Amino acid sequence: MSGVVDIEALRQFRTMNLNSNWLKDLRTEVFRRMYDEPIHPANLWLTDEPVRHAEADKIYRANIRRLVVRGAYTPPAHAFPGARYIAPPDPGPTR
Repeated sequence: MSGVVDIEALRQFRTMNLNSNWLKDLRTEVFRRMYDEPIHPANLWLTDEPVRHAEADKIYRANIRRLVVRGAYTPPAHAFPGARYIAPPDPGPTR
């Protein structure tokens, strides 16, 4: 899907709309410490093909672990396995 973006209309909206322009209300300083150091590895698939779900899950869990270690996330009181990729069953030989 594609569409034309009227940049001038966007600029007008951002400077004139007081209630629906949420970007002006962001408190980015609150997140400064969280983003002092990278969370997700830069250019991860710049030269390599993207990995499959199970391998990507390891990367994403490491990102979450980094946020916990930094104190940006507080771990829950009880550990749960959380979301994980479950491969579909092998359909067996085809005829």
